[in-house]
Amino acid sequence: MANAMPQRPDEHADRGGVVGALHGYGATIFTVVVTLLWLVCILPPALNGTDPPASVYALSRTLLLLVSASLVLHHAVAHLRPGRVRRSWLLIGTAIASVCLGEGNRALISLRGDAYPVFGLSDIFYLSYFPLMLAGLLQLPRVFEGRNDLAKFLLDCATVAVGGGMFIWHLGIRPALVANTHADPLVAWIAIAYPVGDLLTLVGIAAVWLRLPTGPTRGVYLLLGLALAASLAGDLVWILLQLLAGASGVFAELLWFAQALCFVLMADTARRRAHAFNERRGERVGRFAALPYLALASGYGLITTVAIGSDPTRSQALPSLLIWGAVLIACVVARQALASRENASLLSERTRLSGESRLAKLIENAADGIFVLDRDFRTVYASPSALRLLATRPARLIGLPISGFLPPDDAESLRSLLIGLDRNTGRRSGKLMLRFAADDGSHAQTETTVTDERHDPNLAGVVLNVRDVTEHHRLEAQMQHEALHDALTQLPNRELFLERVTRASEHARRDGHRVAVAVLDLDQFRLINDSFGHATGDQAIVLVAERLKGGLRSGDSLARLGADEFALMLDDVGDPEVLNARLQRVLASFHAPFRIGRHSLRLSAGIGVAVGRDDVTAEELLRDADTAVSTAKQNGANRYHIFETALHARVVERLTLQAVVPDALDNDRFIVQLQPVVGIVDGYPIALRPRLRWRDPATAPFPIERLRDVVQDADVELRLGEWVLATAQREYTNLMRYQPAAGALSLLIPLDARLLQQAGLVQRVSALLDQLGMPAVNLMVAVSEDALGGDSELAVRPLRQLRDIGVRLALARFGSRASSLAALHEPLFDALILSRGLSQGLQMGSRGHTLVRGVLALAEALGVRAIATGVDTPEVRDALSELGCLYGIGTALAQPMALEHLLPWLGGRLVDGGR
Repeated sequence: MANAMPQRPDEHADRGGVVGALHGYGATIFTVVVTLLWLVCILPPALNGTDPPASVYALSRTLLLLVSASLVLHHAVAHLRPGRVRRSWLLIGTAIASVCLGEGNRALISLRGDAYPVFGLSDIFYLSYFPLMLAGLLQLPRVFEGRNDLAKFLLDCATVAVGGGMFIWHLGIRPALVANTHADPLVAWIAIAYPVGDLLTLVGIAAVWLRLPTGPTRGVYLLLGLALAASLAGDLVWILLQLLAGASGVFAELLWFAQALCFVLMADTARRRAHAFNERRGERVGRFAALPYLALASGYGLITTVAIGSDPTRSQALPSLLIWGAVLIACVVARQALASRENASLLSERTRLSGESRLAKLIENAADGIFVLDRDFRTVYASPSALRLLATRPARLIGLPISGFLPPDDAESLRSLLIGLDRNTGRRSGKLMLRFAADDGSHAQTETTVTDERHDPNLAGVVLNVRDVTEHHRLEAQMQHEALHDALTQLPNRELFLERVTRASEHARRDGHRVAVAVLDLDQFRLINDSFGHATGDQAIVLVAERLKGGLRSGDSLARLGADEFALMLDDVGDPEVLNARLQRVLASFHAPFRIGRHSLRLSAGIGVAVGRDDVTAEELLRDADTAVSTAKQNGANRYHIFETALHARVVERLTLQAVVPDALDNDRFIVQLQPVVGIVDGYPIALRPRLRWRDPATAPFPIERLRDVVQDADVELRLGEWVLATAQREYTNLMRYQPAAGALSLLIPLDARLLQQAGLVQRVSALLDQLGMPAVNLMVAVSEDALGGDSELAVRPLRQLRDIGVRLALARFGSRASSLAALHEPLFDALILSRGLSQGLQMGSRGHTLVRGVLALAEALGVRAIATGVDTPEVRDALSELGCLYGIGTALAQPMALEHLLPWLGGRLVDGGR
């Protein structure tokens, strides 16, 4: 059972000895055996008209009482929770054990043949049984529905006790007082003590049978009451037999044996239903309703019998019985008065409910709750909807001030409105937003209409019409939260962030310090989405947000502005050293890799920072930080840049120029020229490199040399790169159509990081090669190492795919600031393209020559071609030739040329088959 007490670790160990032998059906078998032996011992003498030995009665009862006491005490200790129920059964078991000890001593005296003393050890045990049993019975838990129910129970118990007590008085106590007037005080005390104990037993019977449970434990208490009744009946029969000198005591012994038998059956039943005693809190109870009436009839039957009888002592007995009868009548009258009062209350309630039934039906089905308050603002009525709102019962609410269910501030608002309604007779209603505290711990937000009906004699109170708007407010708050927070990270969005920056800036100006706004843009985040899927990308964003939040101080704020863009507000950073330290800590959060499932990703970011100024709004701060982030990303991974006013002008100019590029593409204002890659010594061409030029430089909006800086990291950069790739391949195809020997030349096309990360790049290149009929081996793609990103595995994958379809690869800008040897670990590249800086460094002395010589030796060791860029002067050309560099690009070797100029230039330099 769910509520049964858990078995103690030593429970099995407790089952040894007497108790262990009585588990299962042992108690039942033992009782049957003892009963049969008892009948065998007493029936033959009884049939012959003689009394069996007293030891037979005592021994049989001792055995049965020992069994019942053991079971009851074990039941209390092993199965009942500590508390009132356990205490009651411990007292009952102790009372049974006391009788058992008395019977054992009696059997011992009988077996030894000794005379039974006037007052012995057995009497001590017998007499202690009565208070112990009554104490245990009164400790039994009882559930009363109210004070009236308790009063009825006490009056019923008193009626039974008085009605039955009249017999005990008349048959036991009064005769003992008369007979022992001049006797030994001990004898007189003994003679009175047992009837008084029987009176206590009678009270116990009433306490048990007038509140009988209706559940599984009902049988236990029925048997307990029967045991008490058998004990009481045996004592009364014994008293009668004492009045009839010479009569046999077998009938009393039979009843006392029945008492012991009922105790055993009760204890065994309690053991079998032990779990039910721990579940009685909500158990319903019943009663022997006829018991008080039986006591009343018996009491007045006794008075009548004595009054009309011929007993010579009736004149002495009748007055005391009449006094008992008066007390009995008083109990009955009080009980009936209480019942009449209760009936009147029920009739009044029924009349009121019948008059309100139609209105109650309407109110019961209403969605809004209704409270009616009296003039002291106590609740006199609450509709079912109102009770459901407070998750309570009417008894918990009716008669209590409504303020007890409101927070102090709401209770004060309601009190003020009610006082105002009382003073201003012209105003009878008002509205409030009140929060009610429900019994289940929840709070209900309500829109409450207060109507003053205290001057209406039919109502004479204040009516509260309560509409539960909790869900509406929750949805409203949720919508507001969703409107101001990012759905993925739950960070504030741009609107809420700007609001916080505005408030912080106002406080900063008052307190004399500054705030800074930083925009953080993740590097190559699109590559993660394309390579691992958007789910992994979303997890990466969440992890980044958690790391950034971990580095914030109390006055800081974090927001998500876009897919891979965050904004931070850093408070109190007027000191540049403090700002730099804070920014370094933000960047340090990217040092450790991000674990996402089976992947370990290293991310980097660029941070643009704008420090607050008196004349700058939050929107302008965010704009300036966004401007600075572009410069930070141009400086490399995990860099930050603090906004300067001049930077804004440059960015505005750059944005203006960027807007020109799409229009130039649409209107065919760009052309692609091809610049040969030639042998430095022999001038023989080995490849062609596309160069983007204005079709009409005179009308160009800016010099072509600035194009790279203008479109860098802009959306148009991708479109421009794809246009150059496709146009260069078409020009190369046209070249081979007019000059078949050009098939020995490679087309060297540089790809930047963003174009390399475009989804479907390899498929588009392959399709274009097929469309133009151009062999894949003639295409050489040049990528710089910084295009591989912080996580080179993501960028190397498309390079491997290009190589798989036959495209050759070159590592460009080798020797620049961003280069290292990491990209050469895998044999992907067919050529190393030296950076312009290395070529120009040849003019700076021996150190430049050493660097170039080292790179050339590295290329030779790796088995790849070395191609120098920036060969724009004869001096650089000659220096490279002396160092053993075989190939180069530059104006000193060949100018970029349109197709019509390139064809004659190639005509004298190509031979069939090429080199």
